[in-house]
Amino acid sequence: MVGIIFLGEILLSPFAKKYMDVLDENNIEYEIIQWDRSGKLKDSKENVHTFCCFRERYTNPAKKIISLLQFRRFALELIEVKKYDKLVVLTTMTGVLLYRLLTKKYKDKYIFDYRDASYERNKLFKNMVKKIARNANFVCISSKGFLEILDNDADYSITHNFKLSDLPLKNTSYTKKVNEKINISYIGVLREIDYLKKLIQVFGNNQKFNFYIHGTGDNEAEFQDYCSKYSNVFYTGRYNEEEKIKYINNADILCYNYPCSFINNNALANKFYDGIIFKRPMYGNRDTFSGRLIEENNLGICLADNEDDIAEKIYAYYIGFDEHIFCENADRVLSGVIREENLYIDRIKKFLTD
Repeated sequence: MVGIIFLGEILLSPFAKKYMDVLDENNIEYEIIQWDRSGKLKDSKENVHTFCCFRERYTNPAKKIISLLQFRRFALELIEVKKYDKLVVLTTMTGVLLYRLLTKKYKDKYIFDYRDASYERNKLFKNMVKKIARNANFVCISSKGFLEILDNDADYSITHNFKLSDLPLKNTSYTKKVNEKINISYIGVLREIDYLKKLIQVFGNNQKFNFYIHGTGDNEAEFQDYCSKYSNVFYTGRYNEEEKIKYINNADILCYNYPCSFINNNALANKFYDGIIFKRPMYGNRDTFSGRLIEENNLGICLADNEDDIAEKIYAYYIGFDEHIFCENADRVLSGVIREENLYIDRIKKFLTD
């Protein structure tokens, strides 16, 4: 039996589905150990074990540590009783909590799924992550930028933050606007609100643009009030997957621009894949891995955080860009992504079915 361990709710983890699909297709028995931070979720299936413990996103460190240790005990007790043959360890912190178990009892018997940088600037934490990576059967990473953080001695497989079910819906062309307002859309969780406000200030009340923000996060009422100060800024709030595709297709440029930080610098978010699948040029940060990838493949315009006249530079880019060459570039990059994703799925199958 296989155990899938996740320090969160499995339904909120689209990448977990890739493992479950392989297990289901091959009739391999598996169980899920997850954490419901809302404290309201109940196990919907016999093979799902849920640690229910309400925790606010921003809580004091002592409470955070206590709840993490409680989840660790919950998971370890289940693993001891169930005696899983193999593990799928989703995200870095899940692995760190199970560090001793993984490196002592499950060497070469787990996949380590690494999705985000977190506390690797701490030497002890980084060394633990490196050892977890070295002892895994293989490590999947969602960005080649993470190789700048992780141990080169581990065995890596590249995965990508997109859904295979989006591919049949992909656009094959792009229609460039002429003498109309350009729609720039930020689609995703509302993190780093102060930075989003800076972006709003860039485009707000500039009559060459409409700036749309789709997503949910903290302090939504306050954020909605801030957006309402601008005549061309529109905040729509929470969305479902069907609405997301509609919002992408309504955009002329996707805003994939995050401030420089240890967490953001090497990551590659699903916004990048939205751009190449649905054929939308992107506005990125040239000082991040994602921004360099956009620039190198001519998939949009990338500027530094502190540049002047950002809106005018983006407008000039849009007026001058060739949509046909852009679509060719997007298809070329997407073909490489699909090739790597198929290799990743094959590795999952080999590990889980051997």
